[in-house]
Order: sequence, then C-alpha cells, then structure tokens
Amino acid sequence: MADNALSESLEIVVERIGNPAPQIYERMFKRSPELESMFVLDRDGSVRAEMIRLSFDALLDLEQDGQYARGLIATELTTHGNNGITPEQFVSLFDTIRDVVREIVAGQWQPRHEQAWNQVLSRVGDLVARD
Repeated sequence: MADNALSESLEIVVERIGNPAPQIYERMFKRSPELESMFVLDRDGSVRAEMIRLSFDALLDLEQDGQYARGLIATELTTHGNNGITPEQFVSLFDTIRDVVREIVAGQWQPRHEQAWNQVLSRVGDLVARD
C-alpha cells in the first residue's frame, strides 16, 4: 500500500464535506438499529467523535506498519465486547466507514482505493479474529 490510497481517499472526504461522522453513524444505525440505543447518553456527540477518530487512526496506521493499530484494536475490541458489541459488529464499523468514504469520493474512487481499503479491512478482520 505504498501509494497511501486509503489516506488519500480520507483527504478527499475531508475536502468535500469535512467531518464524515454523521454520515457514518447514520449508515451504521440503518444497518444495525440496535446499536443506536448504546449512544443515548452521548448527547453532544463526543463519544461518537472519539470512536471515529480512533477508527481513522487505526485505519491510517494499518495502511502503514500497523504497530499502533494492533494494540488499539485489541484494547477496543475488549472494551466494546464488555459493552455487548460482538466482533462482527466491531468490524462492521470499519466496513461502514469504507462504504461512506467510497460514496463521498464517488467519481474519484479508483481501483487502487478499493484495493487499499480491502487490504486494510482484511487486516482489521485478521486482528479481530486473533483476539
């Protein structure tokens, strides 16, 4: 993933719309409505914002060597598991992020973006499966 296509796609998103968190959570709650009730106390959106920030940190790190992401994902998987989130639900957030990014990038989305995202999401799945 030497060309940093994943990070490039995120940069395009930020240039186009700024913060994609509202679209990501709207899509996630549409796919898994049961998750929305877990955010009832997040009235100011700070928990959601932190989750997206950490998710982006992990994705960007996995585009490189993944040293930071390995520990982060293991820790967050445990924390979320203690709150009733299944490994599949945990991974689905990353899939949702990719889908929203792809939609926003639209005509600028290239095969190298798809390849980079698929490689990183595969690494996420491998890390989750190991735990």
